[in-house]
Amino acid sequence: MNKTSKMFPFITCTWNPIGGPCPSNCCYCWAKALIEKHQMKKYLKAEPYFDEKAKLKAKDGDFVFVQDMSDLFAHTVPTMAQFRVMQIIMNHPKIKFLLLTKHVYPYHGFLNLRAIPENVVLGVTVETNQMIFQTPSHYQSYQQISRAPLPTNRLYWLSFLSQFRHDLFISIEPILDFNLETFVYYLKAIKPKMVCVGYDNYDNKLPEPMLNKTEQLINELSKFTEVVKKTIRKAWYE
Repeated sequence: MNKTSKMFPFITCTWNPIGGPCPSNCCYCWAKALIEKHQMKKYLKAEPYFDEKAKLKAKDGDFVFVQDMSDLFAHTVPTMAQFRVMQIIMNHPKIKFLLLTKHVYPYHGFLNLRAIPENVVLGVTVETNQMIFQTPSHYQSYQQISRAPLPTNRLYWLSFLSQFRHDLFISIEPILDFNLETFVYYLKAIKPKMVCVGYDNYDNKLPEPMLNKTEQLINELSKFTEVVKKTIRKAWYE
């Protein structure tokens, strides 16, 4: 699939070379809803695989979001499929690529093998730094929202990754409630080049922070990195 991405304003097109399901199964995932609605056979296969038909159609100067329909570095994706994606990226040095994952650990293995090209921006989604949320009606754990590695785990591995790459991109979207002081502390230590912040767009009634708290976070992040604001609104329960 090659289309203009609405997720980030700097992306010019997308490329999805991996078919099959995403094991994270996030309750808020727009791609999962789209796949189910249209019965998109490519993503309904039993196991992830490299899709030979998904040709890269970008041109020099484009900024390509790789695998916006699932997660390239999920533990179920074959390593050889990931290497094939990296090889194609390496063969297009005049095109810039964004990788975005909730599975940070594989980045380290690829870096150790010097298998991540310079024209790649390493991105990580970190919606929160909390594991338990109190919503207006009940307590909710992160595991009820997603099967991906815990956000605290991602922050831990990001702290190591930041020692080797200084162009890290962090997406806090959809933003979930958080501890302001510790979230800012970890993100400042990671020193990302850019952070995107945004609320859920699909009325999933997530455990969101109140708007004034998110505004405080954005203000603190703006002191040490570039912040791109996405959907910024009051929490659904405000």
